[in-house]
Amino acid sequence: MASGKFSSSVVTPASGYRRYIEVVWKSTNEVSSNKSTISWTAYSRSPDSSKTNWVDAKNVVVTINGTSKTVIGSTATKLYKDKVIGSGSVTVNHNTDGTKTVSVGITARIYNYGSDNSTYSGSITMTRNPVYTLTIDPAEGSTIVVDRTSCAGSGSTGTLTAGSGKLCKGDKIKVSTSPKQNYKITGLKINNTNFTSGNTYTVGGNVTVTSTAQVLSSSIGATNADIGSVSTITITKYNQSYYHSLHYSFGARRGYITAAGKHSDSEVKFQNTPVAFTIPESFYAQIPDAKTGTCTITCKTYINGSTGSAQMGTATTCTFTVTAKASVCSPTVSGTVIDTNDVTKHLTGDENVLIKNRSTALCTIVATPRQSASITTKQVNGTATTNNQLTINNVNVTNFAFKATDSRGYATTATVTPTVIDYVPVTFNPILYRPSPTSDKILLKIDKSKFWKGTFGNPRIPPESQNGRTNQLIIQYRYGKSKGAYGDWRWLRLRFDNKDDDGGYLVKYDTENYTYYTSSDSPIELRTIKSQNATTGETTGEEAFSYKEEYHFQFKAQDGDPVYPDPQTGDPGTYTLSSVTVDVVVPRGIPVFDWGKDDFNFNVPTFVDYERAYLTKCKDVTFSNVALTSGSGAHYRSSGYSLVTDCGFPADPEPLPVIIGITLLNCSGLNASIVPYFDTSNNTINFYSDTSQTVTTVKVRIIYSSQ
Repeated sequence: MASGKFSSSVVTPASGYRRYIEVVWKSTNEVSSNKSTISWTAYSRSPDSSKTNWVDAKNVVVTINGTSKTVIGSTATKLYKDKVIGSGSVTVNHNTDGTKTVSVGITARIYNYGSDNSTYSGSITMTRNPVYTLTIDPAEGSTIVVDRTSCAGSGSTGTLTAGSGKLCKGDKIKVSTSPKQNYKITGLKINNTNFTSGNTYTVGGNVTVTSTAQVLSSSIGATNADIGSVSTITITKYNQSYYHSLHYSFGARRGYITAAGKHSDSEVKFQNTPVAFTIPESFYAQIPDAKTGTCTITCKTYINGSTGSAQMGTATTCTFTVTAKASVCSPTVSGTVIDTNDVTKHLTGDENVLIKNRSTALCTIVATPRQSASITTKQVNGTATTNNQLTINNVNVTNFAFKATDSRGYATTATVTPTVIDYVPVTFNPILYRPSPTSDKILLKIDKSKFWKGTFGNPRIPPESQNGRTNQLIIQYRYGKSKGAYGDWRWLRLRFDNKDDDGGYLVKYDTENYTYYTSSDSPIELRTIKSQNATTGETTGEEAFSYKEEYHFQFKAQDGDPVYPDPQTGDPGTYTLSSVTVDVVVPRGIPVFDWGKDDFNFNVPTFVDYERAYLTKCKDVTFSNVALTSGSGAHYRSSGYSLVTDCGFPADPEPLPVIIGITLLNCSGLNASIVPYFDTSNNTINFYSDTSQTVTTVKVRIIYSSQ
């Protein structure tokens, strides 16, 4: 409802009695039809106080919403102060949004009958009609309350009910929702937009309020666990009288969990919480190729534990990690190492003993997977094997790591440490020479060589020593003239620190693992031979090594079991560990000097007495970026080049060489000819030219003599 008044302009006639027309109105809203009815009354008003004075008036008309009503016609009527001169009512239609503005007007002729001299034109506003619909749609388990806190039109504050024509544009409403027992509110929306319960909303059209709610089913959580151990499942119940059931899923494995944490094929309802779930060992088969897997627990909530009890709300789930731990899943590994080399087995007498750098180790790995896994790789000392065995030739390690990895990625390593004899292969460094250039003898010096000094463990029968077979060294040689064939092999019957029938002996220097050996101060004289007794070593048909001939020698040094090589072929003995062959050439002897008709030749280094003789020599020197820029005309000179610093002559011993001459060999980057000369005043080499220039390279030959 609205009310008000409006009035025309004041007229003052000659009598001085002032008058104007006033209309007082009020409106009544018709909500159902979106209309208002305006009732009005017209009064004669005066600013003066007298109510007895009067003024004539004609043609007084009131217009509302375009509807005009004449309250005084063409007959003059006396206007007393505050006199009612007419009334009426008008019904107007509101706009679709419930608003309405109405035009109003007054025309009157007061003490002037020719034209209107008291007028008014304006508008009045109706109270807004509530034209918008309020829809309230609470979900099951929830309630919605809508309170109007401020009216923007017709209506009152307070709780609203749903229906059409309930809301005005601009109304402010407070919307609240609350859950019913065993429910929780999960959402509130106004016109499909999320809204916070208890907040205020300004109406701009039809309003639809909806809510969503969820029954309070139990929530769960579980701790990570190893297979065979316990996962603690915690159940949070919104009502302690509720029952629940637990279902697990792991790979293809399914089942229910009892109140005692055991497996069940059928659903079990119970109230206790927490539950200690023992992870079944059948879970291993679900993750044969992984260390971990994810187990899902599903919890259903019931009002009671009876068979037909209805489930409350939706099921809740949680996941936890199940681990196949290494301590119970890693594969078991073992390994064996045996020697398959016939030579080294003969020396040790035991296939379980290896000779370093010579034995052939056969490594066998036994790997067994556990808890449904499979073996994916097998290795021996980092080398993969597919058939459980690996052969290592000339083995040079003392530890053997047998490693197996399973399909989960777990690995186990077993280390086997057999007995390994720390053998070192033999080396041989012979030096051959003639004692004089024309000597028919050839001497042998053995430079620092080595062989292993120990025993192998397999005693001879009858035993050579109670400590086992001792490593033996055999040295043999053969020779031939230059471009000729080799003769038969013979051996040196050498003994350490004792002279033998070959005229020399060996000196040894023991280290921790092997012996260095070299010739004594007296060299060993090698002998020519036509034949040698393979049993006694006696020789026949010996001849000298003519200094006029060049000889080529071949040596073999072998160790192991002392089975002597074949004297014809030189092939190693049956149980030779290592053999090294060395070729040495002894050139023909050259006399100290010889002479002919026209010459006299020294075939040895010549000594010159420098105190009594001078020798003429040459030295080539190259200079870079030689700048001939000092001077003018035909005398452009270079800086001097020092014999020591620039030419490489030694500063000590003195004196410096005597420069005999300098020859220009070649130049690069030359623009004009240059001339070299030696400056005796400062012992420097210089160049001059008739053109200023810089030469890239200059090569000269210095001819000099020295004592």
